Amino acid sequence: MQKYKGIFSHIPNKNKYSDEDKIKFKKPVYVRDDLETLNRLLKTYSKTSSKKNDYTKLSGGGKRGNVFKFPEQNQRVTFKMSYSNSIKSHDKYINYYMPQYNKEFVEDKPELFGMSKEEYEKYKVPLNFKCIISPESNDIKLETLVESFIKRVENQTGYKLCWRAAVHNDTEHRHAHVVINGKDKSGEDVFFNKDTIQLMRLMCSNAATQMIGERTKEQIEAARKNLVKAKRWTELDEKIISSSHNSLVNKEKLPRELANRLSYLSELKLAFMDKEKNAWQLSDDYKNVLQAAGRYNTYLEEYAKNPEGLELYTGGGVRGKVEKVITFDKDEAWNDAIIINTGEKRVYVPVWQLHKDDLVGKNVTIRKTGDETKIARQVSDKSIIVRD
Repeated sequence: MQKYKGIFSHIPNKNKYSDEDKIKFKKPVYVRDDLETLNRLLKTYSKTSSKKNDYTKLSGGGKRGNVFKFPEQNQRVTFKMSYSNSIKSHDKYINYYMPQYNKEFVEDKPELFGMSKEEYEKYKVPLNFKCIISPESNDIKLETLVESFIKRVENQTGYKLCWRAAVHNDTEHRHAHVVINGKDKSGEDVFFNKDTIQLMRLMCSNAATQMIGERTKEQIEAARKNLVKAKRWTELDEKIISSSHNSLVNKEKLPRELANRLSYLSELKLAFMDKEKNAWQLSDDYKNVLQAAGRYNTYLEEYAKNPEGLELYTGGGVRGKVEKVITFDKDEAWNDAIIINTGEKRVYVPVWQLHKDDLVGKNVTIRKTGDETKIARQVSDKSIIVRD
C-alpha cells in the first residue's frame, strides 16, 4: 500500500464551476485527479492479486460495474446517494423527513447529530447530497459508522464538510440518513462524481470492518443464502450468465445456490424451466431488469405483474397517457416513477423527484434526453410535459 501514500494530499483549487455545473456528478477540482489515480491503482491491484484471495465486487447496478474490490471477509454496508438543488427540498429533508415527522407511528423520533442546527444553517445552500448508510450487521453503532465515514471523505477529498444525520429504526434494516451541504466550511463547492461515490461504499465497508472485525464464515454463508432472493443483480447472476449458453442453463450438475436462484427468478418471470431441454431459459431482459431493479426497486414489482407488457425506459422521447404514478416520498429520488401507455406499449419511466400532481389519466410527453442505454435513465420532473 506504500504506493498509494500521499495521493490525496493535494489542496483543492479555488476554481469555481458555473451554477449549471454545481449539481452535476463530475470531477472535483484538484491539482491532480487523485480519485482517478486511485481508480487506476485499484484496477491494477485487483488484476495482480493472488487468486487465493477471495475478492468480491461491491454490488451496483451501473452499466460498467464497480471497479473497487475488497475481501469477502469485509463487512457489507449498503450505500446510496441522491442530490437536489432546492432549498425547499433541503429544508424539508432536514426538518421533516430525517426526524420522521412524516411518520405518525414512529413515537420515539430520532435526534439529529453531526453539526448543530444553528451552525449548519450558516452554511446551508440549495445544493445538498442525501446518503443512506445501512450495514448488514446489527452490531454496528450507526452514529460511529457515520462519523468515521465523514472523516474518511474529508481526508480523501480535502473538504471540511457541513453535515447532519439521523438513525431510523422503523424498517427491517436499521439505517442512517446523512445530508451533506453543497458548500463546505471553507466556502468550497462540494461535488461527488461517480468514482467518488463508489469509493464511499468502500469507505463504509472498511469503517464497519474496523469497528467490529471481519465477517465470520457463518456470516458469509448466511449472506450468500440471502443473495438467492435478492431483487437486484448479484454475484450469483454473474455465475449463472457464465454457466449459460444461448440463454440456456443446463440443469445437470448445477450448484444448489444457482438452482435456488433460478427458481426464485422464475417467480419474477425472469427465467422458466424448459423441460424438453432440461434447462433453465433466461429472459431476454434478465440482466437489464435486475440491474435496473437495483436502482429502482418498484420496477421489478411492476415487471413481475406483467413482464411482456412493460418496457423499461432507456432514453429518448415518449408520448402517451399516464397509467400509474409511483411515489413514496418526494425526497426519495430512487423510488419515483410513472407508467405511460403509448397505445403500442407500456413504459416504466423512472423520475428524479416527481413533484407534478394528478398525472394519472393525463397525456404527457417525455422530452428526448439522449441516446438509449441498457440501464434505465431517470428523467427530471421538468422533462414531463403535460399536454392536457
